Amino acid sequence: MFTKEQKNILGISVKENKVLASLKKSKSIFTLSKNVKIPRASLYPIIQKLFQRGFIRSKSVGNRFHFQAISKENLSEMLAKIAIELRESIEPAKIVLQKPEILTKIEIPPTPALPPTVTAPKPKKISTWLKSIFK
Repeated sequence: MFTKEQKNILGISVKENKVLASLKKSKSIFTLSKNVKIPRASLYPIIQKLFQRGFIRSKSVGNRFHFQAISKENLSEMLAKIAIELRESIEPAKIVLQKPEILTKIEIPPTPALPPTVTAPKPKKISTWLKSIFK
């Protein structure tokens, strides 16, 4: 789906790219696992990461979740927003580089605690776990 350069810029791994390429149409984890030849247990963290970063969408179909990559138009919009945010964050950085004494006047708040990592539950509770992640 992405070139090597695009993957590097977006921080997408080879497996994530493989999953995205396979998700042009909506698929369940089971079908996706067969298509990309990645075990289902290994797919859950990949799917979660892609979902959190906005590259895929999920929907409930019966008692299963199906996933699909976002359209190229939505991806273009998302990347355009990221580019704007980067440009806006570069300007203050330029000012600081030109006048480093500004840094001594800035009060930096403490870093908040990181959220706990999500671990996959026992196989019989995967649907509940997925519902909690993809609300």
